[in-house]
Amino acid sequence: MKIDLKIGTKLIINEVECEVVEGRKCSNCEIQKATSSMILHDGRSNKCGTKHNGNTSWFTCGKEFRSDKKDIFFKRLP
Repeated sequence: MKIDLKIGTKLIINEVECEVVEGRKCSNCEIQKATSSMILHDGRSNKCGTKHNGNTSWFTCGKEFRSDKKDIFFKRLP
């Protein structure tokens, strides 16, 4: 099961205030940054947004999986 948050939703990820925004900018996504050093028990990377891993988070971000059919990422707020 994945969590499908609406665009404009604000939340805190690892003490960073973020907003769900439309777009496909994984390099600017706070979820991708938060998972950058995650390693699975078998030694494989669990980094979200990488070419081989895809979306490893609990949140839907790809338009093919979201109810609104839009790509999103989690943008850090100033």
